[in-house]
Amino acid sequence: MIFRGIQELMALSRDYANPTEITIRLDIGNTVVKIAVEDNGRGFDAEAALSGEENYQDPRVQSLVTLKEKFELVRGSVSITSGEADGTSVRLELPIND
Repeated sequence: MIFRGIQELMALSRDYANPTEITIRLDIGNTVVKIAVEDNGRGFDAEAALSGEENYQDPRVQSLVTLKEKFELVRGSVSITSGEADGTSVRLELPIND
C-alpha cells in the first residue's frame, strides 16, 4: 500500500504538475507510517476539487480521490494541500498494527 501510494503520487506529479523537484519523506514509527510527497510543480485548487462542490474531470484529482478512498479502507488517511502557484503536498498515514 505504501509503495503503490508513493508510486501513484510520483506519476501524478510527473504527468500533470511538471515539477523540477519531488521530495519524499518516510517516517516509520511504532504505531503509524507517515509519508509526505511534495512537488514544486503546477498545483490546483485542492479544497474546491476535493470538496465535491465543482465537477472536476481532471484525472489527477480523480486519482487522488481514489487513493484517499483506498487508504481510508485500511484505516489510513490522506491530506492534500495544493495551490496553483504553490505545488502540491500529499501526506499519507497508515497504521502499522491493523
